[in-house]
Amino acid sequence: MMRKALVSLAFLLFAAILSAPPAAAQVGVAGGFSQGRTHLVLTAGTGSAFGEDYLVLGAGATYYLLDGLGAGLHYEYWSGGDPDLSKLTASLQY
Repeated sequence: MMRKALVSLAFLLFAAILSAPPAAAQVGVAGGFSQGRTHLVLTAGTGSAFGEDYLVLGAGATYYLLDGLGAGLHYEYWSGGDPDLSKLTASLQY
């Protein structure tokens, strides 16, 4: 139940970041990190924890509030071990 709520929250926040209106693009030093830009990321790999091996799948987005200042959200799901794990990470980077 809790995992389902976290997944729903992650996708809701992800959709909110994607639906934010883009600001006018500026060409300059900031480039790909300029205000209004959105970066999307998909991850896949393996990991181990608690003596178990896992397949790790994730998705995330970062929205640049100002030139060089991004707020992001990333969700990971670890499967194949016991127990399955979920991780939701918020970030603020400059």
